[in-house]
Amino acid sequence: MQSGVFGCARGSGELPRYVKRINWQPPGGTIYLAGAGDQSETRVDCSTDDELRAKCRQLADERCLFSIGGRDGWGPAEIMQEWQEKGLMPLSFIQVAWVGDGKWQVHEIAPGVQQWEIQTLGEIFNKRPFPLIAQATPESSTDTNAS
Repeated sequence: MQSGVFGCARGSGELPRYVKRINWQPPGGTIYLAGAGDQSETRVDCSTDDELRAKCRQLADERCLFSIGGRDGWGPAEIMQEWQEKGLMPLSFIQVAWVGDGKWQVHEIAPGVQQWEIQTLGEIFNKRPFPLIAQATPESSTDTNAS
């Protein structure tokens, strides 16, 4: 289990930048970003699974949100959790879920965390992601079946 204080908070109105969808088509895939006042999605194409994970890691490090669920399978948050559990995503990330009309909730996600402390959005967004204890082994980094 991870140690540290993992935060949760509620917000309303315009979402900060978030990963709306990951179209994972091994090898590689496409990340779709939205929010932060953008009227259209930003598309990021990745040609390999390693590149896709590296870009998602960069976004998590920048405190970009990862949406939960998806109409066509797993959402970005579930994909990130899968990578964490396999040791392929070595840091925590912020998950976002919608809880009502124009209202949303965020949680810092890491394997084994089941309790969160209520914090302000600023406290969550302004701290560094938690590094995870387990790291990928060379054998596990080739397993990409999450869809």
